[in-house]
Amino acid sequence: MLSCSPRDAIEQAGVVLVDLDGCMIASGKPLPGAKDLIEVAGSRFFLVTNNSSHSALELSEWLNSIGLAISRSRILTAGEETLNYVLDEYGQVPIMLLASQSIHNRAISIGLRVDEFHPSCVVLMRDTDLTYAKLSLAIKHLSNRVPLIVSNPDMSHPEADGRPVPETGSLLSLFQAVLPDIRAKVIGKPNPRIFRRAVIEFGADVHQAVIIGDNPDTDGKGAETLGSKFFLVGRHRDSRFETLKELLKE
Repeated sequence: MLSCSPRDAIEQAGVVLVDLDGCMIASGKPLPGAKDLIEVAGSRFFLVTNNSSHSALELSEWLNSIGLAISRSRILTAGEETLNYVLDEYGQVPIMLLASQSIHNRAISIGLRVDEFHPSCVVLMRDTDLTYAKLSLAIKHLSNRVPLIVSNPDMSHPEADGRPVPETGSLLSLFQAVLPDIRAKVIGKPNPRIFRRAVIEFGADVHQAVIIGDNPDTDGKGAETLGSKFFLVGRHRDSRFETLKELLKE
């Protein structure tokens, strides 16, 4: 696989794991080659995103509305994977959850209990309704050594108009400004956990996986840790391919 073209590598891969923003979409629209990649990868396609605001079902419905036919079962998000981690490691414990209403609903549906006053851990995601009061309460818990679980380290997130807005990593910086020695468990990329879940779900091997993304610090490092083939697309200075269309033509 190492000596073949990117398209050949994708066609021969056991599973193809693809990032969303800046890779499949930008400014709320599909990028060139996105539909082609879905077709080439076929049943081996998985969308792996650090999105921590929406459920896989919500993303699937929205992506289908803009012409990208990706089923819920083929989408893995950092938000939902973080909840899975809490459930795996702590069980159905009470948590302080700083996240969207969609993620709150998902947490409750899998048996987690939201209790901001007596949590077993603090779970931080992209919470657009984060207030000073909630921030202060979370810091109080963390100063009492309650564990901090973070969905992803991303500092910004592109909105539909393409402009950046604060992401979970920026919110984490607020905690670190007050508690510089705080240790957080980060679940999303570059942590390979979410990639590994997709590989296992498909029944493939990590060395048979191809990972495609626009961020070498998240997608690239995750692929390196797994030992998987990685292709960088987008406008990063190290990228050979600005779009998936160019990648598939190579």
